[in-house]
Amino acid sequence: MARFGWLRTAGRGLAVAALAVLITGGFVTDGRVQTTASALVAVWLFLGLVVVSLGHAHEAGRLPHHLTFAAVFVAGCVGGSLLWEATTAILPDPIAAGIGAGVWVMASWAGSKLAYSGPLDRVLDRVGGPGG
Repeated sequence: MARFGWLRTAGRGLAVAALAVLITGGFVTDGRVQTTASALVAVWLFLGLVVVSLGHAHEAGRLPHHLTFAAVFVAGCVGGSLLWEATTAILPDPIAAGIGAGVWVMASWAGSKLAYSGPLDRVLDRVGGPGG
């Protein structure tokens, strides 16, 4: 199993690259292409976050961390989309899309720092202690 670690890493890299392309396509295009890109992002999120990642997070004992990150990630996607729609009227479309994507990236970064860098661990230790 260990000899295929590079394949798992490559697969994750391709999945993240596909998500980035789909999100960018959803921000920049309109009409049917935007709807298709949004639907594909929803399917990717469902398969990635719910089916695979939640099972792995549960096995590793990191389920609260993963759910926290997922909530911040979804909020960042919604916030980025709303900001993009609001700024489209005043700014050129590529700049508005860049701002929306920037909000998504910053929310993802903030969610990862919140969930995996210690603040959530400190809260969970205060609430339930290490053994529950």
